[in-house]
Amino acid sequence: TIPKDPFVQRNVRALKRIGSVVLIISILFFLKCVYYITFLTCVCGVVFLFCSLVVFTLCTLFAQAVKYKEENELTI
Repeated sequence: TIPKDPFVQRNVRALKRIGSVVLIISILFFLKCVYYITFLTCVCGVVFLFCSLVVFTLCTLFAQAVKYKEENELTI
């Protein structure tokens, strides 16, 4: 929905799903570190964890923008 209107509830739900999947991937990388630790596995886990935090932050920002947009559309 980016070309039409990016600030819709559908994008907020999509960002939540993306953040959850990336967080699960991060947890899986850390679980792999328990059984077979390598430097690159730990780095990938940290990178995915950071990415999930960024996506959850974007999700919160988009949710707030949707709220402001809907409130602005109701004003005359």
